[in-house]
This record gives sequence, structure tokens and C-alpha cells, in this order.
Amino acid sequence: PSNNQVAEEFIERKDLSSVKGLVDYHETEYLRADDVKSLENALIDLFDPKRDRRTVLEVFTPREASPKVLMNYWKFLKQPH
Repeated sequence: PSNNQVAEEFIERKDLSSVKGLVDYHETEYLRADDVKSLENALIDLFDPKRDRRTVLEVFTPREASPKVLMNYWKFLKQPH
């Protein structure tokens, strides 16, 4: 991300594949988010108190926006809650 070759190699996935096959193999539930609305719905499902299975939430972001999203995420985590 953001013109950093090392970060790109370890953080960004350039292919369009998904972890769904791996998740299915391990009999784990899979949730996917491609936009804000699907993310909101997936988070509601993920944190449902009745959920009794392991679950993976895979979030897809546009390649150009990913560095900004990641930076904002780290800033959010540093804020006191």
C-alpha cells in the first residue's frame, strides 16, 4: 500500500481470490463484505449472541482505498474507548 513495496508484499492481496474455500474446508462459517452496507450486515451477524460457530469475516476494499482504510483503522484503534 501507498508506494511501499515491503508493505505491499505482506499486506495487500492483488488477486481476486477468497478464503471461502479454506473456510468451507474447516467447516467454519463465512461472511463477506464488499461495501459499507454488507459490512454492517456482516458485523451484526458476526456479533449475534446466538452465533455458535467459528466465523470468518472477509472484507474486500478497493485496491486504491486500502492504504487509507488501513491507516484509519490503526488511528481508530489508538483512540481511547
